[in-house]
Amino acid sequence: MRSGSSTSHAGLGSAPRALEPRWKAFKAYLNGTTIPPADVPKWQSMLKWLGGRGHTAAKREEGIALAEAAGFTRDELKAFKKYYVGLETEPGLQVGEFQTAVAQSKLSAVTNAKYPLHQFAKGAVKDTDLEDIYKGLFRGKDILMGVIWNGGGGHYMVLTDVRGSADDAVTAREFLLSDPWEGDSQWITGADLKAGKFGTTGSGYIDDIYY
Repeated sequence: MRSGSSTSHAGLGSAPRALEPRWKAFKAYLNGTTIPPADVPKWQSMLKWLGGRGHTAAKREEGIALAEAAGFTRDELKAFKKYYVGLETEPGLQVGEFQTAVAQSKLSAVTNAKYPLHQFAKGAVKDTDLEDIYKGLFRGKDILMGVIWNGGGGHYMVLTDVRGSADDAVTAREFLLSDPWEGDSQWITGADLKAGKFGTTGSGYIDDIYY
């Protein structure tokens, strides 16, 4: 599964127009649902099938059953596979590739700031991490943030501003999250960042941050 870009719309021109809302609903479901750990391999195998990559047939069928239970028919899934680039094959870099690209870009030569990588286990972002992010943003430094979606796959976005007093609890302060794929920004509380709730963008957990 990819990181570094949101879901691709490649193939949209050839897809039946009526299918597009269902495709968007499917993506929204994946990005907004907390999937039990036991079900993750099932969804992943089904998504690999959608993307035309190797998968386990038994797990794929279990994933399809979960998608059907969520309101998406087998025929719709087949149509997604036919007309849209699957979640497994979207353009973008894998996490390691993206991190290497950032390291090689020598951003500090342009911005006069260092961007050390901080990587987290799932759910391991602490208030002290938010405090460090707050201090960086308060000094005018944009912060690159990688997330892993609940439904699999990931994306990189940017924290660009902060509001709230240093006297406030860091979880109550608000951070401006900018999504380069959608081209929009929204204010997210520190509590929601810790919990992996990224507004309308989706839900999951923070995997890595440059600050």
